[in-house]
Amino acid sequence: MSRTEERGPVTPGHAAEVGTDPPAAPDVFVSYAREDVEFVRGLADDLTARGHPVWLDATSIPLSAEWWAEIERGIASSAAFLYLLSPDSVASEVCGRELAAAEAHATRIVPVVRRDVDGLLVAEGVAERQWLFFRDSDDPREALDALVETIETDLEHERLTAWLRMRASEWEARGRERGALLRGAELATAEELVAASPGDVAEAGRQYVLASRRAVVRFQRRTIAAVAVALFVAIGLSVVALILRGEAVHQEHAAQSRALAASSLLALGNDPELSLLLARQAVRTQATPQAQQALREALARSHVRVTATAPTGTLNLAQLTPDERELVVVDGTGPAYVFDARTGGRLRTLRSTRYARPLWYARLSADGSELLILPNIGPPVVLDVAGRRAPIELTDPGDTWFAGGALSPDGRRAVAVTLHTGVAHVYDTHSGRVLTTFPGRYRWVVSIDPGGRSVALVRRDSPTVVVRSLTGGAQVTIPTDAQSQTDAVFAPSGALIVATERDARVYDPRTGRPGPTLAGVRADAPAQDPSASTAASSLSFSRDGRRVIGLTGHGAANVWDLATGHRLARMEASGHEALLDPVLSPHGSTAVTSATDGIGRVWDTTTGQVLTELRGVSGGIRAVSFATHGTRVVTAGQDGTARTWDAGLGLPQSRRPRPQSLQDLPDVPVGARWATDLSAGSTSGTVFDARSGRPVFPVELRHEAWQVALADRAPVMAIAYQGAPAEVFDVARRRSLGSLPGSWKPGATLPPGEVVVSVDGRRALVRLGAETTVWDVTTRHRLGHLHLPASRPGATASTFSPDDRLVATVTTEGVVVLWRAADGRIVARERAERSPGFNASAPVRPAFSPDGSRFAAAGNWDRTPGIWRSRDGAQIAALTQPFSSVAFSPTAPIVVTDGPTVWDAETGRLLLRLGSGGQDSASAAAFTADGLRVVTAGGLVYSCDVCGPLPRLVRLADRRITRPFKPTERARYLR
Repeated sequence: MSRTEERGPVTPGHAAEVGTDPPAAPDVFVSYAREDVEFVRGLADDLTARGHPVWLDATSIPLSAEWWAEIERGIASSAAFLYLLSPDSVASEVCGRELAAAEAHATRIVPVVRRDVDGLLVAEGVAERQWLFFRDSDDPREALDALVETIETDLEHERLTAWLRMRASEWEARGRERGALLRGAELATAEELVAASPGDVAEAGRQYVLASRRAVVRFQRRTIAAVAVALFVAIGLSVVALILRGEAVHQEHAAQSRALAASSLLALGNDPELSLLLARQAVRTQATPQAQQALREALARSHVRVTATAPTGTLNLAQLTPDERELVVVDGTGPAYVFDARTGGRLRTLRSTRYARPLWYARLSADGSELLILPNIGPPVVLDVAGRRAPIELTDPGDTWFAGGALSPDGRRAVAVTLHTGVAHVYDTHSGRVLTTFPGRYRWVVSIDPGGRSVALVRRDSPTVVVRSLTGGAQVTIPTDAQSQTDAVFAPSGALIVATERDARVYDPRTGRPGPTLAGVRADAPAQDPSASTAASSLSFSRDGRRVIGLTGHGAANVWDLATGHRLARMEASGHEALLDPVLSPHGSTAVTSATDGIGRVWDTTTGQVLTELRGVSGGIRAVSFATHGTRVVTAGQDGTARTWDAGLGLPQSRRPRPQSLQDLPDVPVGARWATDLSAGSTSGTVFDARSGRPVFPVELRHEAWQVALADRAPVMAIAYQGAPAEVFDVARRRSLGSLPGSWKPGATLPPGEVVVSVDGRRALVRLGAETTVWDVTTRHRLGHLHLPASRPGATASTFSPDDRLVATVTTEGVVVLWRAADGRIVARERAERSPGFNASAPVRPAFSPDGSRFAAAGNWDRTPGIWRSRDGAQIAALTQPFSSVAFSPTAPIVVTDGPTVWDAETGRLLLRLGSGGQDSASAAAFTADGLRVVTAGGLVYSCDVCGPLPRLVRLADRRITRPFKPTERARYLR
C-alpha cells in the first residue's frame, strides 16, 4: 500500500513540506491514519499558531528508501512524536514503523486518543505512557491546552535531544564521514546533554558524540605533536601559558577581593573602621563590583575621622580645645597628653605621673587653657595645656585627699573640697596659692557659674545648697527636701539646677527663688564617671542654655526646656543597655551618649531617634563630648584611643537661591530646565527659564488646562485639556505644534489622567481612562498604545527612558508595568496582587538611570519599592522603606529618595540619611551633575562624599583610614 493510499491526500496548505524544504527544527511529528486527516489539518494549524512547527508527510510520496529516510529524518529532528491513537492507526503498518523509529531514536512519544481503541492492541511503548484525549466528546480548547503544555514541558531539552538525533542521523546517512562530526561548542553541548540525561539519548546519538570526541582528541594530539617540534610554536605556547597564568591570577585576585568585601560587610555592624580597611584592601586587590559596593557602604558607615592613641591604657577624658586644633587626653591613672586634632599625632606630654588607683575625674576649663586632674589619692593637679608652666598641686595642710573640684571658665581659679575635713578652698591655678577658704563642711559637689564669679556647694550637715562668691562675699542658701542625695550645677544662662533623689529644680542663684521642675532627673541616677554619682553633675546644656539633657535613673535620657521644665524628647537604647553621660550639642538639636554596651550614639533631640552609632572601640567608649561646632564627637575609649567622629548629622552645606519670579511656584522639579505657572483651570500663563527665572513664553490657551508637562532638556511643553485633544508647544519658538489626534474622545466623562513629555521632547504620553497612548511630537502620529483596565479611578505615574524607547508606568492598582513606547508591547509587569491600600490619587513617578539600564519605582507604598532591570524587567534590588520621589546619580549606581536618603542601587542597602527631619525632608531630591551633592526641591544642598565614582572613593578612603591592620586582623584576613 502506498503512503497516499493509506493516508489519503494532504493538501499543501496543511502540510509541512518534507522534500527539499523541511521545517527547521520542528517541534512535533504527527503519526496518524488517513481517516483522521481532516482533524490533523486543523490540529497542525492550531499547533503552528501556538508557536510549535509541525512535521507532516507530503502528498504522493512513493514507498521507497528515499521516502522512508525522510520520514526517519523528520522523526529524529522533532522534539516530540505525536502518536494519534485510533483503531485505524493501531492497525496501520506505517504508523507502527513510525512508532518503532521514534522509539529507536528516543524521541519523546506523546499518545493522543482521537478515537477509543482496544488497549490490548496498543504497542507497549505507547500503552505505558500517559494518554491525552482529543475525541469529539472532549473539550477541544482544553485538549489543545493540555497538548501544548505537554509539548512545552522541557521543550528546550527535547529540542536539544532532537537536534542531536538529527545530527546523528545525518552522520549515519553520510557514511559516518568525519566532516559530519561535532566540534567546539556543539560538542560540549552534546556531551553535557548525554551526561545530564543519558536515558533520553539513543545509542546512535551516544555513539555519534563518542566518535566526535575521539576525532577531536585525535586532532588535538596530532596538532600538539606537530607544533611541539617547531620553535615558534614553543614560544606561542609559552605566551599562552603566560596568558593563562595571568587569567588564573586574575581569577584568584577576584576571589580574594570578593572574600574581603564579604568580610567588610560582616564587620560593618561591629567595627566600621575594620570594615573600611577590608573594603579598601578588597579594591586594592581587584576592583570587583562587590568590592566597590563594600567600599561605598563602609565609607558611609565609618564615621571615625582621627584616632589618637595614648601610650597607656583606659582614658578618662578626651576633649577638643575650643578652637578644635588640639585634643586633650587624660589616661585613667593620671598621665595627660595633647594631640594634633587634625592628624592624631602626639604634640606633648603634660604629665606622666601614674597613680596607684584610677582618677576620680579630669576637667578642661571652658577656654581650654587649664586641665584639672582629681586623683583618687592625693591633691588635685592643674596643668597648663600649652605646656609652658609646670604642674601645680592644690594642697591643704589638714587633708591630703580631695573629693571634688572645678575650674573657672578662664582657668584662673579652681575650687576644691577636701575628702575628710570637707573644707572648700579657692586657688590661684598659676601659683597654687589659696585665695579664699569658705567656712563650714561641704560635700564633693562643686560648680562654678559661667561668669566665673560664684560657686555652688552642698553642705555636709544639711541638705542645703550654698551659693558663694569666689571672693568670699555674701552667700545665698537654698534649702532642699533631700533625704540622702543633693547635687547642684550651673547652666550657661546662669540658672542653678538642684537635684535630689526625688527630682530636680531650677533656681535663681542670686535670690534662691525656685523655678520650673525637671521631672525625671534624680540625684541617684547612674553615671559612667565615678565622681558623677549624682544626676546634676551629668547634666549637659546647649550653648544658649535653653535646653538641658540628663539621665532619668532608668537607663534613659530626657531633654527638657529649661525655661518651662517641659520634657522635649526621651532617648532610650533599644536593648537592655543603659545610657550614660549624655552630652548636648552646642546648638541643642542633637546629643551624644555612651552606654553600658560600649557603643556611642548620636541622637536627634527633637524625635528621640538615633542618628549615628559610634562602634568599633575595643572595650567600649568611656566618655563623650562634642566639638565646638557640634558636627563632630570626641570619645575616650577603654582601649586607650581618643577618636574624633563625624556625627553623621547630614546637615546642608548651603541653600540655592530661587529666582524671585519662581518663588510662588510650588512644583519646580530639582534640576528642571523650564518652569511654568500654568495649572488646572488656567487659560493663560508663562513659561520661565528655571535657572534664571526669566520669562520665556507667554501662553494663551483656547481651553482650560487640566495638566501640564515640560520636557527636562528640550523646549517642549504638552497640555492636556478637559474637553479637547492635548496640545504640544515649542517653548523656544513660542508657538503651538498642534494637537495630538485621539487624545480626547467626545463624550468622555473623566478628564485626562496623565500627560508626560520625554526628556528630549520627541514623544508625549497621555492617559485617558484605561488607554495610555504615546505620540511622536514632531509628526503627531500615534505610536505605542497600552490598555490597562482599571477597577478604580485614580492617577497613574509614567516616565520615559532616556532614549524614549521604554515607558515605566505605575497603574491605578499600584502595579509597575514596563512597556515599549513604539508599539505598546509589555516588556514586564510586576507580579503582585493589587493592594486595596494603594493611594491611586498620588502614585510615585518612576525614574530611569542615566543610561536607561535600570529604573526605580514604588508600585505601592504598602509594598517594598525596588530597582528593576530595563532589559527584562527583573527586579535587582529592593529598598527597605517607601518613598515619594526618587532620582538616580549621574556618576554612580546609587539613588536618592525624599528625606533625602541615599541608597545603593545594586543591593538596595541604605547608605546615608541626609537632613534631620526638617520641613524640607519630604520634598523631592536629586543629584547635581557631578554626583557629589544632593539638592532638594526646597533648595537645600547636601554634600555626599560617598556618592562619587570609584577613583574618588579610593582617595576618600585613603584619607579616612586612621589605623593599619592589627596583627590579629592581618593574620585572619590577609593570609
